[in-house]
Amino acid sequence: MDPSFFSGLPICTVGYLLRERKGRKEVYLSTKAATPKAVKRKIAGKLLGFGGDFEPDKDSSVVESFARELGEESDFKADPKDMRFVARILIRDENGPRLVLDYVLVSAWSGEAGNNREFTDSGWYPTDPLPDNILGADKLILPRVFRGELLEGYVEYDANMAVVSSELAPVDSLVDTTA
Repeated sequence: MDPSFFSGLPICTVGYLLRERKGRKEVYLSTKAATPKAVKRKIAGKLLGFGGDFEPDKDSSVVESFARELGEESDFKADPKDMRFVARILIRDENGPRLVLDYVLVSAWSGEAGNNREFTDSGWYPTDPLPDNILGADKLILPRVFRGELLEGYVEYDANMAVVSSELAPVDSLVDTTA
């Protein structure tokens, strides 16, 4: 997809720590606390990865943005070299394009998560099947990136955060237009 397709929109990163335990893959997820912003966005109470806004004055790449967010939202620390940029997804709603969401997978880290004001009830969950209480876009995207696919495309939500349409295409590589 042409990188200009995503230009001019806010960019957010979301990342997922992955491990193998007793022969099965697990992902670290946390329940989003009912902050005013989370309630407004209808994501309060959902299981999510860590993440947040790309900040051009602090971040020079997708993985650096996620490394910063991970450190702000948890006691986990990870080096960008242990991260992989795996998907760039345009998020739309009934009002049109809202943001670009860049997905990152993390293969090595140190520390523990702990809870903070933004997240509660953190823990490890199987990647197959994923828990039901995740966002609709994550239900579509995560199984594919966990299998090694790189993706570009869009997901459109209705006013109740139900997915109404999507198009996710595998790509050979992703261009980090933030770098």
